[in-house]
Amino acid sequence: MRLKQLLKDLGNYKIVNFKNHLINRITDFSENVKSGDLFVAIKGEKYDGHRFLNQVIKNKANVIVISDKKKDLVNKFSSYDGSIIIVDDTREFLVKLLSRFYKVFSNDLFVLGITGTNGKTTTCNLLYEILVSVGKKVGVFDTIKFNTGIRTGVSSLTTPDVFTLQSGLKEMKDAGCEIALIELSSHGIIQSRVDFSQFKMGILTNITQDHLDYHKTMKNYVAAKLKLFEHLNKEAFAVLNKDIKFFENFKKITKADVFTYGINKKADFKAIEIEKKISGSEFKLIYPSGKVNIKTTLIGTYNIYNILASLSAAYLLGLDIRDLTNTIENFKTVPGRLQLVEGSKKFKVFVDYAHTPDALENVLISLKTDASKKLILVFGCGGDRDKKKRLLMGKIASLYSDFFIITNDNPRSEEPEKIVNDIKQGIPKDKDNFSIITDRRKAICEAMKKAKEGDIVLIAGKGHEKYQILKNSKIFFSDVLEAKKILEKIKKS
Repeated sequence: MRLKQLLKDLGNYKIVNFKNHLINRITDFSENVKSGDLFVAIKGEKYDGHRFLNQVIKNKANVIVISDKKKDLVNKFSSYDGSIIIVDDTREFLVKLLSRFYKVFSNDLFVLGITGTNGKTTTCNLLYEILVSVGKKVGVFDTIKFNTGIRTGVSSLTTPDVFTLQSGLKEMKDAGCEIALIELSSHGIIQSRVDFSQFKMGILTNITQDHLDYHKTMKNYVAAKLKLFEHLNKEAFAVLNKDIKFFENFKKITKADVFTYGINKKADFKAIEIEKKISGSEFKLIYPSGKVNIKTTLIGTYNIYNILASLSAAYLLGLDIRDLTNTIENFKTVPGRLQLVEGSKKFKVFVDYAHTPDALENVLISLKTDASKKLILVFGCGGDRDKKKRLLMGKIASLYSDFFIITNDNPRSEEPEKIVNDIKQGIPKDKDNFSIITDRRKAICEAMKKAKEGDIVLIAGKGHEKYQILKNSKIFFSDVLEAKKILEKIKKS
């Protein structure tokens, strides 16, 4: 693609020494730049691409993009034969360039973004199964997996990097996909990994405390989530959880056509007559076209919200909800989301990704209601992450579990004992229904040794993840596999 075509209608920028170069590739990785490339200098948390412009120019990049804050570099590189583009925000400009380069500005693909603190992955997977069940060809990027219609694989980030996402959307178009489902983290949004002009629907699951190590304040965290809905146009849809604290913030900021779902307040899609059991839930859905009974094997109120969100989106995509009830009823849990470990009979063992106070509280309440005897919890908190939520999770563990074991999650560079002490700050002084076993494997084993017939063991925090990060080491570790091994030993003995 020629530079003139690439830059057309991309907004404010200045260009020095314009030449209509042929652009073979766009990159922000200085080490592999070669002739024909357009290089975008990005300032990251650790490295600043502007520091490597000498190498980029030496490698004969045709075009470089720099920040207006670094415009003095133009004089330094006055002998550079290529074009220099100066922009306010190189991250945002990179996304726009890639969107144009991969030609994803098109009505051929309905791009739908799902954001919120909890429930994103389950909602995404529910909606994926619903759409596939009626014959839609769907591409997806979520926390666990991606499927472009051409390639499938395991995700390394909730929201992929901008190159993976934009090339993936192009693959979805080439594969004939009609709809793209994109799970959006606050990091992915604030780091400009997505081009909001592409989105035709946004779904908000909920907003509770998370990632304050990165965003610093709840105001900043909410602002990151708001960006998706702020950029939706009048032809787009905004699907919002009406029961959450920040509902009005999202409703007011968006120009999109707003549809609501909920349980406690009047909403366009509302669940009533709810019955919850350990085997699943039943409720009646009231929606714009009528009423329908919904059955699911998913457990807990929070999963009812996830079902409401996915059915709301399906309805707005033109589907008849009455045709979708079997898909909802047959939907099995997402890996690591309140996943029942095979082989647990006398007592049940669940693995869940709950790593925020709200998520942990929701899952404990859902299981506590149905535990005929004791609810035993194994959990920890991640190192180098939001420390403010540790004492909250300690308090929640002491309130809703009969016994809990504090263990390692991903301690990263922090000392496990420091994380444990932070968690203990939230445990009432008169509570002694817990123990500390920092070795996660031993903690899981001890919890299952304590379990008697009718008890429930919840292993929380890591869910689908198959690793632990200890200092600079990333070791293989799966809560599900560990639990299965222990259940096999119990069965044999």
